[in-house]
Amino acid sequence: MGTERFNRQFILLDFEDLDNPEFMEFVRSPEFSTYLIMRRYIWRSEKPHSLGLHEYYAHGLLACGLSREKIAGALGGVTARTVTKDINALVKRGLIKSIPTGRGNIYILGKWAVDQEENVYYEYFFLDRLQVRLEENLQSDSKSELGGRNVPGRLEGAVPPDWTDPSTNNKEWNTRKNREDSKDQPSDFNSPWIETIIETCSRDFWDIEHLNSNITRAYNLWARTDLDEAEFADKIQEARRITKQRISLSAVHDRNKKMAYFFAVLEDMLGLKDRE
Repeated sequence: MGTERFNRQFILLDFEDLDNPEFMEFVRSPEFSTYLIMRRYIWRSEKPHSLGLHEYYAHGLLACGLSREKIAGALGGVTARTVTKDINALVKRGLIKSIPTGRGNIYILGKWAVDQEENVYYEYFFLDRLQVRLEENLQSDSKSELGGRNVPGRLEGAVPPDWTDPSTNNKEWNTRKNREDSKDQPSDFNSPWIETIIETCSRDFWDIEHLNSNITRAYNLWARTDLDEAEFADKIQEARRITKQRISLSAVHDRNKKMAYFFAVLEDMLGLKDRE
């Protein structure tokens, strides 16, 4: 079985997905082929990338950086304009997050993590939200560090029972899509990277129902600092690690206060409590 052909990389599909009408609807859509090309070129390396994809990977995000022309060429007989429509459709479905850089867009397709206890590498894609799976043997409180760096926990390994899919018909997803209109959010701050990390924290600390306000609160804290995006992301990851550590030591007993405790730790790390 150890042949060159057998050892090639694969894009795995769960048989349960094939029984899901929403997933099959996506498979029949024009943007599905564009999505597959993006999956093909995800950057999984710490080797420096011209668009900084190695930094996203170091923070537990699965990203690719492809031009519309390259995607069109890979698809064959498709124009860049068609690819643009596909990308917009993927963003609308919530299957990717697009980050403009000035040198081209970066597309976030999911997250990765390592379960320390099992020593297993995991990948989770936003596409998986179309089919929610609860894994009883994996808890979101599990440790997830690799090489001394913090990475998002095993994707929502313990999903709250009232969690719902962020599809285009989902109230939570529509709220997030429209949060740019919120007066509470600093207008100069917009980072899918930060939002993805805060979403992970919200799931880790059982507060996903307040995701919109948690993101807004994070932006407000960021606005009060002089940190750039990467520096602020590092602070969030460190606050997340400390919070999970203290929870494991039973320092936080009330599940409803875990997210509040996380923000208290983050504010303390940013030195904002001292300013107040």
